[in-house]
Amino acid sequence: MPVDRIDFRIPAVNDPYIKGFWQQPDAQSRWTVTRHVEIRTACNEKSPSELVFTAGAYLIAGKLPKQRVVVKVNGNEVGQFELKQAGMLDYVAKVPAGLWNGNNLIELDFPDAQSPQALGLGNDPRQMGFALQTMTVRKPA
Repeated sequence: MPVDRIDFRIPAVNDPYIKGFWQQPDAQSRWTVTRHVEIRTACNEKSPSELVFTAGAYLIAGKLPKQRVVVKVNGNEVGQFELKQAGMLDYVAKVPAGLWNGNNLIELDFPDAQSPQALGLGNDPRQMGFALQTMTVRKPA
């Protein structure tokens, strides 16, 4: 059961919660277009929880075969993912009890993010990382 949820495809809903460089959303997702983005949430869950991202990565066969994502909650690293598969999947970070405080900063870092321009695939200078559909805080099953 979700404790908190943000749908990144709906700009009027998610714009107040995000900081950094993000592509405008489309029907499928909202892309990060830099190596660091931030998300704010008012979650105040006291027990251990899971932070679930339904997302996909910018991958180019032979040029960018994987993307790493580092997840922090209020300055504490709670997960690292290595995305090697195309398509939307769920990525789960375990958040320890007591880490949420009602005014939370979630940081996502994409050390492998590359622009199509840097990969020789046109003139687009945006550093493509993660295509996010939703972020959900839930209690573990």
